[in-house]
Amino acid sequence: MERMMVGVKLGQGTRSKRIRGWTGLSEIVVKAVAKKWAFARKLRDLDDKTWEKKVLKWTPDGRRPAGRPRTRWDDELRKRITIDWMDADEMRWNEALSDYTVEINEYCHV
Repeated sequence: MERMMVGVKLGQGTRSKRIRGWTGLSEIVVKAVAKKWAFARKLRDLDDKTWEKKVLKWTPDGRRPAGRPRTRWDDELRKRITIDWMDADEMRWNEALSDYTVEINEYCHV
C-alpha cells in the first residue's frame, strides 16, 4: 500500500524503512501490539463479574488435540511480563510494553 502511495515498485529495491520515512506512517505491527496491550490493560482493570473477564478465565470442556498447543491470546503477555499479567502493576506494564515495542521495531527494520 505504501509503495503504491509513493509510486515505488517492489523490484526497484527500495526498503520499506525508507518508504516509511517518506510517508511518515508507522509500522502496523507496532500499532497492533500497542492496541492488544491496551485492550489487555482494560481487561485487567474490569470487574470479575463482566463477561469479558469470565470468557478470559473460561476453560472449555473436553480434550485438546495432540501435539504442540496453539498459542493463546494472552501467552505473549505471560511471556513478556513474567508474572501474572492480571496482577501486574502499571510500572511493570509500561516497562514490558516499551521493551516489546523496541524489539518489534528492530525486528521489522532488519
